[in-house]
Amino acid sequence: MPADATAAPSRLPPLLALASRVRSAGVLAHALALALFGVALGARFAINPWLDAGFPFLTFFPAIVLATFFCGRGPGSVCGALSVLSAWYWFIPPFGSFSLHGSGGLAVGFFVLICIVDILVIDLLIVVLNRQQQLQAQSDMLLAQRTVLFQELQHRVANNLMLMGAVLGEQERRLSDIPQARDAVADARRRFDMLSRLHRQLHDPERLDAPIDQLLPGLCSDLLSGLGRSGLSLRMEVQSVPLAIEAKMNLCLLVMELLTNAAKHAFQDRTEGGLWVSLARDGDGLVLRVEDDGHGKSPPTLPGDLDGRAAAAARTALGAHGLGTRIAQGLARALRGELSIGERPGGGTSVQLRFRPPAAPGAA
Repeated sequence: MPADATAAPSRLPPLLALASRVRSAGVLAHALALALFGVALGARFAINPWLDAGFPFLTFFPAIVLATFFCGRGPGSVCGALSVLSAWYWFIPPFGSFSLHGSGGLAVGFFVLICIVDILVIDLLIVVLNRQQQLQAQSDMLLAQRTVLFQELQHRVANNLMLMGAVLGEQERRLSDIPQARDAVADARRRFDMLSRLHRQLHDPERLDAPIDQLLPGLCSDLLSGLGRSGLSLRMEVQSVPLAIEAKMNLCLLVMELLTNAAKHAFQDRTEGGLWVSLARDGDGLVLRVEDDGHGKSPPTLPGDLDGRAAAAARTALGAHGLGTRIAQGLARALRGELSIGERPGGGTSVQLRFRPPAAPGAA
């Protein structure tokens, strides 16, 4: 965090950074202002033969501006005072004196006014820029602190999820003689593990803006590995679409839920099979498909009354005990869509979701 604050001045434009260093140099700033005045006076004498009497202050304006910008209000004021006196004495008639006749007094007064305005405006500009840099440094420090706190919070949440999964795993081992209870606890443990992995992926500050096509394949591969179904092949066709963080999480949870149920129920008597996941644009919405080549029949649209073969196929696709169905349908509603189940061409089950989630902030 301190590195961010100390690095702030280096982000100044080169001229502003140089001006800040010169202004803080004290004697050097006054010496530079006097040098600028000397250059302006010498240049005015050099071009005097080619100028009319109406240009007494020509070379002094840049010197005053540069002296104020680089050296500060005090040295700039010294440069301005010397410039006024020099122009008045040598370049305003009568030459070689401080007498004023006719329009000479008006010219000197106008030049003094311009000098005062230039010095005040430039000095105010530098003060504002320096203040802005200080605020930027504070903002960088606060952002770094917030990032650290955010990472710590997400780390603790993910650890708590893993701890709950470990507790459920211990309960699963203790219930080895009660198959139904053991299976229910195992399902809960797998979902805690899935949430923990997803939470770490989606709430990593460096991956908040990662597109769904970069997040989903890794999560699905990890899921199948965690389920111990290495014999199932997974093919994914996911388009890069902008999604808000909440919609991204709900979509990942839905895909992982559907894959979990397919791996558990569609391949009960098989060790090998195929799974397909696709996400594509469809008009002004999106279409998600999760398909398998396992045991599938041709069921109607969900939600609705399911009976006979349709109900059997729905249980195969979304969980034999109804929990998968409720979770999937809840996630679908959160995505502003509705699940439908059909028969995959060539055999198996196809679960489809058409939805229109809120886009990510700033997305076109």
